[in-house]
Amino acid sequence: MARAGGGGPGARALRNPRALFAAGVVLAALVVAVVVLSLTGGGSSDEGTPRVVRAKLALEQFTPPGTAASELLVTLTAPELNTPQTTGGERVVLLRCFDDGGTVAIRRATDWPLLEEPGYDPHIHHPANRQLLDSIRACRLTGPGIDFQGQVTGRLPVSD
Repeated sequence: MARAGGGGPGARALRNPRALFAAGVVLAALVVAVVVLSLTGGGSSDEGTPRVVRAKLALEQFTPPGTAASELLVTLTAPELNTPQTTGGERVVLLRCFDDGGTVAIRRATDWPLLEEPGYDPHIHHPANRQLLDSIRACRLTGPGIDFQGQVTGRLPVSD
C-alpha cells in the first residue's frame, strides 16, 4: 500500500536543498539565454544592422565652357562605389547641401548611379547663383546603404 504524503523520488528531491539550488541555477541560465537571444534577434550582430558605406564628396564651383551659368559640382571621390549594388538597387538618392549656419540650402533627389563623363569621377551638376555658391559649406548624399559627405571652409573652390 502506498504511503500517504508521497514518499517517491520527486518528494525526496524537493526536500534536498542542493537539488533545489541546482534546479534554480539551471532555470536562471535558461531565462538569461532567452532574454539575450530575444534582444540580439537570435543571430549574428550584423543581421539586423544595414551596412552603410561612407565616402568623401568634393564640392566645387563650376562654369560650363561657353556659358555664363554657374553650378555647384558635387563629385564622388570613390568612383568604385558608383554602382547600383552600393544602394541595393535603389535608383534615387538625396542630395542636401548646407550653408555656414547648418541650414539646408539645397535639397534634391538625384539619379543613382551618378553621372559619369569621360575623364571625370562620378558627379552631380546643380545650377546655382553666386549667392548660393558663396553660402554652401557642406553637402551630404544619402540613400539606402550610403552616407557620403563633403565640406569646405570658406568659399567653394573653382573647378578647372
